[in-house]
Amino acid sequence: MNVSVFGLGAVGLPLSLLLSIKGLKVFGVDIDEQRISNIKDGKSGIYEFYNEKSIDEIIVDEIKKGNFIPTIDYEYALKNSNIIMITIPLPLLKNNKVNYKYLIEGAKNIGKNLKKEDLVILRSTVPIGTTRDLLLPILEYHSNLNVEKDFFLSYVPERMAEGKAFEELINMTTVISGIGENSINKTLEFFKNYFNGDYHIVDQIEVAEASKLIENLQRDLNIAMVNSLSIFLLKNNLIPSDVIETAKTHKRVKNLLSPGLGVGGHCLPYAYYYLKESKKEFKDELELFKVGRRINDDMPEKILNLILNKLKQIGKKPKNCKLSILGLAMKDFSKDTRESPSLKFFELSKKHFKEVSIYDREVDIYLCEKVDNIEKALKNSDVLVIPILQNFHKDLKIEFIKNLMNKDAIIVDIKKLFDVDELNKFGFKYILF
Repeated sequence: MNVSVFGLGAVGLPLSLLLSIKGLKVFGVDIDEQRISNIKDGKSGIYEFYNEKSIDEIIVDEIKKGNFIPTIDYEYALKNSNIIMITIPLPLLKNNKVNYKYLIEGAKNIGKNLKKEDLVILRSTVPIGTTRDLLLPILEYHSNLNVEKDFFLSYVPERMAEGKAFEELINMTTVISGIGENSINKTLEFFKNYFNGDYHIVDQIEVAEASKLIENLQRDLNIAMVNSLSIFLLKNNLIPSDVIETAKTHKRVKNLLSPGLGVGGHCLPYAYYYLKESKKEFKDELELFKVGRRINDDMPEKILNLILNKLKQIGKKPKNCKLSILGLAMKDFSKDTRESPSLKFFELSKKHFKEVSIYDREVDIYLCEKVDNIEKALKNSDVLVIPILQNFHKDLKIEFIKNLMNKDAIIVDIKKLFDVDELNKFGFKYILF
């Protein structure tokens, strides 16, 4: 039994490799020739580890074994496989409408090459109704085959976070839904053969699609709540993490998340827009999620305003100051900059400061302001912002920072890397989350 995985991003690539490790021949299909070339060279641009090996080391091993075949040749892949998994992303257009283009093109290509008894499994996060109303008609039209009779179609939402992909693919409860009973049974049989986790079966495919959006919306809204509170608390001279950790000592307040510079990636920030597009007729049922989205989107500007006010208090003008940012990825321990709040904060800061310097050795992105070591980033700086955690932060010492930065420097420690006593001891001004 061979597998084709369409889309080799943060979901599709770990999924492909895990199936490959389990002994299946996996064709990893992507339309981006450069991405396929990079993957073949063991340069995924993804931060993942499994069994003490990086994802790039696993790629090299599985290609050598002949189990994992990255390719742009979807016809060859489909001809030689009977399980097709779709992890093609649905980006947003500038007006925040969902862009179905890549999924539609992928579905057409799959449909034209679909064979009897093939099983198609959609694993992308999608608006409610996408599997039944968009994907199914395309597959049937281009294949001249009938679902449930000639081929099978299911929706199995991915439930993993970057940095924990392998672990969560193995251990997270898998939700399985299908167009019909035959599709569900076929999908469950496949997963039970290659995964050891628990399964939750739902008859209605739209329930599974909606459940995935709710998972993401819950976290987005939770973060929006603590982000909004954090700005309020900071303006009242309280450290947000102190308040949050105290509140969490109540046994029914354990699941509060941590405030930050915003929410990045293609999962949490897109969930509201996917849900909004799922049903055209609604009034204010989604207003809460709209507000949460706005709160998280506004965080870079709100934190910048806190910094500008702090500089004013100590008599420094931003146009004469340098600001340093240590961390560019969209979340902790990541190489991904999609929808990164750090990048948004950087763009806003450039309008106010004389100089902005950035350092993040994990992120492969070209910016004139991005430097190749921490010393250059911090030298003669007036403001240091730590928006995320990366491995290089582990060796960051307060004495080292003090020796490089200017007098009366401000540290904006969003990740609580340093404590108040340390910062006071070395004479820093600070904004602590």
